[in-house]
Amino acid sequence: MLKYWFFFLTSFSACAQSFDSDIEYFVRKLKLPAAAIAVAKGDNLIYFKGIGYGNEQTREKITADHIFSIASLTKTFTALTLEEAVKEGKLSWNDTIGKFPNRFFTPGRWTRETTLAHIVSHTSESAPLGSNFVYNGSKYNIAFNAFEILNNADNTNEITRRFTTELENRILRPLKMDHTIVRYDSVQSRNLENLVVNPRNFTDSSGEYTTEKINMQGIQCGPGFGMMSSASDLIRYSSALNRQFEESFREISKPFYPWSPYGLGWFTTTFEGLKINWVYGYGNNDSAILLTIPEKDLTFIFLCATSVSSASMRLGYGNPLNSPLVVSFLKNYVLHIPSGETVDYQKSEAEILSKIKDLEKKYHSEIFREELYAKASLRIYLPESLEKDKAAAEKLLVLYLNNPSTYFDLKNPAVFELIEKCTKERTWRLGEKLTKKYQKAGYFHPSVAVSSGKIFEKLDKKPEALACYKTLADSDFYRENSDKFFAVMKLARFYYASNPALSKTYLERLIRDKDFISSTDSQYLEAKEMLKKIKN
Repeated sequence: MLKYWFFFLTSFSACAQSFDSDIEYFVRKLKLPAAAIAVAKGDNLIYFKGIGYGNEQTREKITADHIFSIASLTKTFTALTLEEAVKEGKLSWNDTIGKFPNRFFTPGRWTRETTLAHIVSHTSESAPLGSNFVYNGSKYNIAFNAFEILNNADNTNEITRRFTTELENRILRPLKMDHTIVRYDSVQSRNLENLVVNPRNFTDSSGEYTTEKINMQGIQCGPGFGMMSSASDLIRYSSALNRQFEESFREISKPFYPWSPYGLGWFTTTFEGLKINWVYGYGNNDSAILLTIPEKDLTFIFLCATSVSSASMRLGYGNPLNSPLVVSFLKNYVLHIPSGETVDYQKSEAEILSKIKDLEKKYHSEIFREELYAKASLRIYLPESLEKDKAAAEKLLVLYLNNPSTYFDLKNPAVFELIEKCTKERTWRLGEKLTKKYQKAGYFHPSVAVSSGKIFEKLDKKPEALACYKTLADSDFYRENSDKFFAVMKLARFYYASNPALSKTYLERLIRDKDFISSTDSQYLEAKEMLKKIKN
């Protein structure tokens, strides 16, 4: 037994060395000011790294107990709580939203057929309902209506009290998650205030971060986002998912429909036969990842006090390997690739590809190809002030996409968005080829429609670009999607002079759909002004 534990600890020690190196690269690239990174085996912390300080005045280093905003990781708690209520017969995933009391949301955001499951699976905007995953973090909050029937907690001063009460009673208190905040509490919040990491706002023009003070008394989360938690508490939570809540977790982490990347509150990905359940957070000034591999009893956690890291990984499209940190975690803690087995991405394309092929053959894994993609996408998505050599990043992306043996999911919208962000015609030509292949296969995603349109515009192919925008803009679905608003506005501007009547139709469509979502943003105000001029 002692021999076994010595091997176990030695193995993870070697993993930590390589993992450290990859984290340092990531932190340096993003100039991250404050973050917590953890790996756990069951409920045992086997790796932890704190970046920066929890309190800049006291220079207190970040620990596993420091508390970060976790944004959409909140959704997993919502889904688990609802599944527990479903098991008790208190509600059903097939209940229509109209069956629940509604005090806070415009009924126009759902139809008579929209169910609770459609909302929680991010498929409520597709046609037919439930057939296409398109992430909508804000719309997830409509699940709050279901909590209105679960308890009668007093919510005179806190509109989400019935929701937070359920989370506290079903998950937080039983698991003793005492470093997690779902609402302001005069005692708990005061006791934890020194552990809360204030968010850092990034300014692209300067490439610098500034600290913003959290208003503790304003803390109040809803089903979609708003919780705050620590690495230590999330490890406890993840361990419980594979133990106390195993049956419920298995249900909510199933793909909602065949090939969907999402279940109910959780993304689900399979990599080389291994099931990965995960979720990410992307807020105004926060980023987070919670990833668990039940078969290995392993958990990876990333908490960060700025939005830059999530903004540069596009995890909302459903691929966790967009994140270099996730790739490194898999490489080191799941595949146990020795620390010396690395690729020098500064070398020529031929040398990079040759090294990747050698490593793939040696370890029978595509993780090195995924690492190439993650490094390319990170650098392309990064703000200009953090990554100036976009040409080198574009070279890596083209190398990945042009390699005949590379398998990538054609349905992944991130591929098209990355190509659109590139600057070389050869890359756009590759995007044109992939777009035609995508359309021929009958796939559809709002983001791909917009990215493809932009690619055709860069190739000076206006009719093809307009056709891409029209497939989305003329649809009666995806009414809350930002890509659809972009496509509608693009067409409204295009037809403004040549066909005012058609431009008016698009402007009225945008105003109608935005009226119950955001009637004060610049796009809405521009549409109002354009419509006014057409009518005059």
